[in-house]
Amino acid sequence: YSAIAGDGGPNVRSAKIKLNALFPWILNIYDPCHNLNLFLKDLGKLFKAMLVIVAGIANYFGKSNYGTFHLDIQRKVEGVGEGIRSNSETRFSSSYMQVKSVHACMNPIKKCTKKLLPHIEDGIQHYQFMTQMSGFIHLLSSGANAILTLEGQNTTCADVFYAWVCIAYHLERVLASPSIGVTHHRTDVIGIYNHRFNQMMKESSHTIFLLAYYLHPRKVDLLNLLQVLIICQCFAIEEDSS
Repeated sequence: YSAIAGDGGPNVRSAKIKLNALFPWILNIYDPCHNLNLFLKDLGKLFKAMLVIVAGIANYFGKSNYGTFHLDIQRKVEGVGEGIRSNSETRFSSSYMQVKSVHACMNPIKKCTKKLLPHIEDGIQHYQFMTQMSGFIHLLSSGANAILTLEGQNTTCADVFYAWVCIAYHLERVLASPSIGVTHHRTDVIGIYNHRFNQMMKESSHTIFLLAYYLHPRKVDLLNLLQVLIICQCFAIEEDSS
């Protein structure tokens, strides 16, 4: 067998379907990293206002050598190893890294900024801003880490399915924790997960990711497969019942 991989754009999708029809031994595989990027982007839409503020903070330090110089000094004092990261519009996992960096640098930012924004100065708005960043980081961490894992040279279709199972398990724990503060997004997150997971499964030949997981000697036995299917179905069942 051979395979052709690509995203879900209309032209790419049409070409893959036609090629698969002409040559059935060529498997049609939906690009897993592209799909995960869309998954993260969908989750990010739940935090639009927070992302605007984070982008504003990052842009200020990105364009100000004076501000960056003093931020670096304060980072060393606070023991924060990395500065504020930039992001890319075509790679939403970079927005996750940017939010994570701003969250980690918040104390140094406070100490080197004279004109404090309401979201940086201690108070209700600052607390809400920090809570939103923390919730965003918790929700997107498993998906962002999955992209890094699946970009490896030795990645298999079984790894893709396993990554989505791990994401489902992680999201369930995050959404069940009242201390993280994203329980009110539960229905939206479940809907987003189901949509992107089903897209990955349906736009690929022969549910190739599930089949590869089942055939992988190191990843599955009968009990393990049943547990995996229960985890994947729990989100869909809850979404239907709601």
